[in-house]
Amino acid sequence: MVVRADTTFAPGVYRLPNGVTIGASGVTLDLNGATLAGAGYEGFGITCIGQDRVTIRGGIVRGYFYGVRVERGSDLRIEDNDLSYNWADEREPLPFLDINAGPDLGDRRNLGGGLILRDVRRATVAGNTMRYGENGIDLYFVTASRVCGNVASDNIGWGIHLHRSSDNVIDFNVAERCTRPGLLDSAGVLAVMGSDWNAFVGNSLRGGGDGLFIGNEHGCPSNDNVVLWNDGSAAGANAFEATFSRGNLFLCNAAEASRYGFWLGYSHSGNVLSGNRIWGNRASGIEIEHGQSNVIEGNEISGNGGHGIVLRTDGAVHFPRAAFPCLGLPDPAASRGYIIRDNVLAGNRGGGIELIHTTDSTIVDNLIADEATAGEGG
Repeated sequence: MVVRADTTFAPGVYRLPNGVTIGASGVTLDLNGATLAGAGYEGFGITCIGQDRVTIRGGIVRGYFYGVRVERGSDLRIEDNDLSYNWADEREPLPFLDINAGPDLGDRRNLGGGLILRDVRRATVAGNTMRYGENGIDLYFVTASRVCGNVASDNIGWGIHLHRSSDNVIDFNVAERCTRPGLLDSAGVLAVMGSDWNAFVGNSLRGGGDGLFIGNEHGCPSNDNVVLWNDGSAAGANAFEATFSRGNLFLCNAAEASRYGFWLGYSHSGNVLSGNRIWGNRASGIEIEHGQSNVIEGNEISGNGGHGIVLRTDGAVHFPRAAFPCLGLPDPAASRGYIIRDNVLAGNRGGGIELIHTTDSTIVDNLIADEATAGEGG
């Protein structure tokens, strides 16, 4: 079925193994509560390629590889759809995820699920539900768009996934319990491969492998994002993880009852952790290895199973600049240049602050009801 003009479906169940294709710009497809049913998790429920000013709304789409596929368009709206129960990898044991996977629509290890957007500008994705798939929303090369008020929970890969997608707002979504046995890099929100200048605001990411995961050493990191008022608690690994990245702001988030509250390995050059609630994690509240020139201020860091804050390096170069030029590490061996101020650290079993081979840092005006220790070389 190819739609070239505004179309409203009559309610009912439509068994369409090849789905619906939108074949013109300026079209509104209103499914009006109808269900599109695929066969064998193949193909796409709704496909829109190369069209602008398209709206897709009000449908239930299930049984496909992706419920909705949109590519090469602008000024698009995908709203108030239920895109649950599309492809999910159910092999046993489940494989480790490749967080840098490209937009290969034959990739059934890492991709599939509710919605994929590729090469899109000024899209709005609002009020949709994408549960019980591989991923909720995959964004490839998406800019100047907004993803708001969606439910992308209970997926076995990633709830919301950004790959080379910048200048977007991801706000007030629920992407909880996005995890798999062994965790294997699952996350509520994943941002990789130069996904810069995004705002992640007010999202509930509880119970994931990670709550929110930014960056990786095998691709260009994602920088200068704002992470505000999110809840990444009860993660199997880290409530918030950002590796090898710079300039990310973590403000007023909840990071509780995970393994680590914040894990920021190799993060450098202006990352800020401010006003976060970091309570009751099994290991450290904040841990950063080989990090440099970051600010940790005004956080409540209490009741963690390890230290409140651990800053460390082994002094070795594990990622030489010549081999990993995209990382932009100022000194691949160092841990230095921190500002730690105005934090409250209390009841952390390992102690308040531990510095291991960490130098040239300022620690001032913290309220510490734990021990503050300098490890070997600190």
